[in-house]
Amino acid sequence: MPIRLPRKTQVAQTEAADFEHLFDLLHKVSHLTAQTDDFGRWLRDFMKLICDFADWKIGHAWAPLKDDPNELVSIRIWHLQPGVNARAFMEKTETLQYASGVGLPGRVHQKKKVDWIPDVNLDDNYPRKPYANAAGFKGGYGCPVMVDGAVAAVIEFYDDRPADPSPLLIRTLEYLGMQVAPVLERSERARQRRELADALETRVASAVGEISQSALSMQQAAETAKTLSTTAQSRSRSSADASTRSSDQVRTVAAATGELSQAIRAIEGELGAARNTVAAAADRVVSANATFESLRQGAGEIEEVIGIINKIAEKTKLLSLNATIEASRAGALGAGFAVVASEVKDLAAQTETSTRHIAERVQDIQVLASEALQEFKAIAATIQDIRNSTESISGSVERQQRTTEAISANSAEAEGQSQAACDAVNDVVHDLASIDENSDCVLDTAGRFVARITALQDEVGSFLKMIRED
Repeated sequence: MPIRLPRKTQVAQTEAADFEHLFDLLHKVSHLTAQTDDFGRWLRDFMKLICDFADWKIGHAWAPLKDDPNELVSIRIWHLQPGVNARAFMEKTETLQYASGVGLPGRVHQKKKVDWIPDVNLDDNYPRKPYANAAGFKGGYGCPVMVDGAVAAVIEFYDDRPADPSPLLIRTLEYLGMQVAPVLERSERARQRRELADALETRVASAVGEISQSALSMQQAAETAKTLSTTAQSRSRSSADASTRSSDQVRTVAAATGELSQAIRAIEGELGAARNTVAAAADRVVSANATFESLRQGAGEIEEVIGIINKIAEKTKLLSLNATIEASRAGALGAGFAVVASEVKDLAAQTETSTRHIAERVQDIQVLASEALQEFKAIAATIQDIRNSTESISGSVERQQRTTEAISANSAEAEGQSQAACDAVNDVVHDLASIDENSDCVLDTAGRFVARITALQDEVGSFLKMIRED
């Protein structure tokens, strides 16, 4: 049969096992505290160690608000043992905010020490009763995490058994809750290092980006300047060639203008001779006009004389008729007088016929003289128009002569300016060649500068990585 040890020996063995278990917990918490810089990870691992040690079902962390340290909110860090189903309880918890003294977290925060509730379903100061009951929770434990005398967090644990902690467990939880200070300090320093590293990375990235952009802009500007310089050189050479051709053309224009001036002077001399000829023709037309006017007047006077002759012939004809009548009355005594009267009658008839023919010829002369006079008047008007046109042409030629002389003078001046422009363009071509060489230097410098900035960026990245991993 087995050997039964005395009761005191059994109790001693149980206490020894409990102490060994406790020492193992303390060692693990100490190792966790020494190795962890992340407060959130420390909380999660700490809750697991406690739940494993005490065989509790769930752990959860609360923290005071930064703006109001007397208000607690969930920081959504949990630990669930395998097989625990508490989704509704967790979802409700994460929506709540407890004032100091309210609920299990508020009571722990207010007392600043470990507290517990034997059965949360029976406690009047526990707002989550329905959710805890649905999850099968009864006993609740709260442990403050203390830093410099202030509650930095509250960790709550729940079990499906009523809470009945031993004084040793209470003291252990209080002790362990105070061991988080180094973790928070390292976590804060790590956070500050990360923030500094992030700020440095942001500033360096911004500076490097700006410098890189400036270097890129400098490269682009240099490339643009090189392209423009090359184009400008080509165009300047074309401009130089054009200036040379323009200078030659200006000299040609000057020579042609001189020849034109001589031709205009010759035309001006010929126009002077034409003016004199037109003036002489005008004078002759005026003289001929006066002669035909006299002829027309003489024809008129002849017509008047013919009229008088016609009247005399009429009277002579009448007298011969009367003489014939008287001769017939005288009989034989008047026979000789009748012969004379007949002859006078015949002469009067011939005179009338001749004067009629003369009158017709004189009338024709008058018509022709009038028509000639009109033609001479038209010729005189045409000659006057020619004189006016000649005078106008003479004025235009004179003005053209002055303009030609001005063009000749300006052409001579333009020839000098064209030569000066040609020399200036050649100087520009030389300067553009220098700009082209300088652009090559700028491009080379900008390329080396970008390479150095890239290397600096890599070095800064390595430095920041080292800071974050430290």
